[in-house]
Amino acid sequence: MTNSEKLTTLISQKYFLKQYIYSDLYVKENGEEKEFCDCLLEYDNIYVCIQIKERNETADGSAYKWFRKKVLKVAKNQIKDTFSFFENSEN
Repeated sequence: MTNSEKLTTLISQKYFLKQYIYSDLYVKENGEEKEFCDCLLEYDNIYVCIQIKERNETADGSAYKWFRKKVLKVAKNQIKDTFSFFENSEN
């Protein structure tokens, strides 16, 4: 678990009931373990799925390029995968 993931969990626990916060979730799909999401908040019948990306402070290159690659592409696709898994009634 990265520092950002730990911090997100701590902040979530401050504002939501701990029993409705799930961190670092993994699921099995086709016999393979996959990350479901970094943090899931459950409130009534509403679920908030969070994918966290942490950039190394000493990383070279443009922060904008990193954001486009890691957040707008990778994290966005991970969220789509999370929703697809959740919507699949076989799961």
